[in-house]
Amino acid sequence: MPKALTSWKEIAQYVGKAVRTAQRWELEFGLPVRRPPGGNQHAVVAIPEEIDVWLRSRMKGSGGPAAEHLRQELALLRQEIAVLRARLECLESRSSAESA
Repeated sequence: MPKALTSWKEIAQYVGKAVRTAQRWELEFGLPVRRPPGGNQHAVVAIPEEIDVWLRSRMKGSGGPAAEHLRQELALLRQEIAVLRARLECLESRSSAESA
């Protein structure tokens, strides 16, 4: 299960925008961000899958070619992340083998 995003900085990085933009998107457009009950109003939690669904729903009816470009860019970035994770796992397993 992917890790929850627990700060505005993490949420903003996930959607590829500045912190202030992510906060504005929550207020104006309903970006799915939660706050723990009875706690600090500055504490936030967001689930990446919920943000993905929200982004897809926002881009469906608008954006045209720009939205399609962003979808393609996101897909490429996800592929790059998968490659980098595989490389990291390889390096970590080599390092473990060398230290044993």
